[in-house]
Amino acid sequence: MREQTGSTVAITFVDCTLRDGGYHNDWDFSVTLTDEYLAAMAALGTDRVELGFRSLRRDGFKGSAAFTTDGFIDLLTVPAGMTLGVMINAAEIVLAPDEQRIALETLFPPTSRDRVRLVRIAAHLEEVEASLTAIDWLRAEGYEVGINLMQVSEASLDEVTRLARLIAPHGPDVLYFADSMGSLDGERVTAICGALRAGWDGPLGLHAHDNIGLALANTAAAIAAGATWVDATVTGMGRGPGNTRTELLVLDLAARGWPIGDVAPLLRLVQERFAPMQHHHGWGTNAFYYLAGQHSIHPSFLQELLTDGRYGVEEVLAAIENLRDAKARRFDVRTLEGARDFFATTGSEGSWSPSTVLEGREVLLLGTGPSVAAHHEAVEAYVRTRRPFVIALNTAQPIDAALIDAHAACHPLRVLSDAERHAAISAPLIAPVTALPQDSTIHRAGKVLHDFGVTVDVDRLVVNTTSAVLPTPAVFAYALAVAVAGRATRVLLAGFDGYAAGDARRAEDQAVFTRFLSDDATPPLLAVTPTAFDLPMTSIYALLD
Repeated sequence: MREQTGSTVAITFVDCTLRDGGYHNDWDFSVTLTDEYLAAMAALGTDRVELGFRSLRRDGFKGSAAFTTDGFIDLLTVPAGMTLGVMINAAEIVLAPDEQRIALETLFPPTSRDRVRLVRIAAHLEEVEASLTAIDWLRAEGYEVGINLMQVSEASLDEVTRLARLIAPHGPDVLYFADSMGSLDGERVTAICGALRAGWDGPLGLHAHDNIGLALANTAAAIAAGATWVDATVTGMGRGPGNTRTELLVLDLAARGWPIGDVAPLLRLVQERFAPMQHHHGWGTNAFYYLAGQHSIHPSFLQELLTDGRYGVEEVLAAIENLRDAKARRFDVRTLEGARDFFATTGSEGSWSPSTVLEGREVLLLGTGPSVAAHHEAVEAYVRTRRPFVIALNTAQPIDAALIDAHAACHPLRVLSDAERHAAISAPLIAPVTALPQDSTIHRAGKVLHDFGVTVDVDRLVVNTTSAVLPTPAVFAYALAVAVAGRATRVLLAGFDGYAAGDARRAEDQAVFTRFLSDDATPPLLAVTPTAFDLPMTSIYALLD
């Protein structure tokens, strides 16, 4: 934005909609939409547009703004005079000096300087020192350079000043701090600006998140405290609840005397393009994000919970409480298969052998489909007469609770969200216990826990004595692995109704069942209530002889 009337202070406004907004749609913005967005930003008079990330990681499909390559930029109609920027994650360049130089040369070939002017480095506090040589390299190559200090709310003011002093000799063009948890208020923003200023006399910037609805107010507080660079995104589109909203920030700045350009193209873009996306993806603050912000829980935990239809209100609230206990400050979001990361980092080998209770016994798995409740009298009669070992998935209790020998739960977030319910259930819980916080509600309740470990690898199915490697973290696969490890004689399946034809989950789950059926170690599987899966099947009533 241009200088304020009657003042020498100029505000540099960076719009980073496609970069931060990509956390909701895998950075998949079309050329047409990107051109419309750039035209609206040009009409507004936006100083810098951060188009997306530059990344060396190529795992899984991501759209254009995840890489923002020179080739993609060449497809765009970039308004004359517009300054384009990209962001890199420090985690990708925390390397030995020679390796870092090679990585930077790969990310920014000589042709990039004709297209990209601004490069910002997003660095967690412990990554700052390793990012300093990258600042030097980028400046030497002629780029405008910014460094964004992430999760500053978790650092002391003395630590903030120390980092600012560490960065200062390397002379980036702007030093940003990011309210990664969305937990800051105006007073804390002012204090952080002061702490940064104690070690840095160059331009300051704020990237605000809106978990507790203070992104716009915090941006204003930062400006009042001397920040001259500010970020925003159209409709606030960004990780979790999102960021300061561009359309509100520019109007706020205009009311404070900073001239802005033509707002109409931006508002049309909001109405015609981004409002429908917001309705579909659901970003924006709400009570859940507000609570997460209060407890400094990384918003990506909430984003995953809120976009997963398996979790109800009570489960999300319970997860927030347990994540608070776990001090969930960091979450690495790569793809919607992010659940793997929980298991890949836990080293969950397990310590309990299911064979101690299952060997030589029949196992009855109780799913959550309505068919098991519809036929619960017959299921209960079978249990009472034949005495199989009964395992219910998660907290399901579709039959008399006294007939359930154990519950099985697999995904740590689901276990945490169901913690209060598990604590109230008398039957033991089979779960990857080492993947859970040691001070969780379940531990504090004195719950009987059977630690059966799990690792997720999409290409493998291996069942060991006390753990399994599974192609999915789905609880039904975990429970089947428990039965296989326990050397059960047969596994009956009740309540595994499946999904409607065309639902992608049906094919995904069927693939898992098929892998178990083709494994020689798997005991016979038999569905005893109606199911859409291709499984050996009989009727629970036929077994009541």
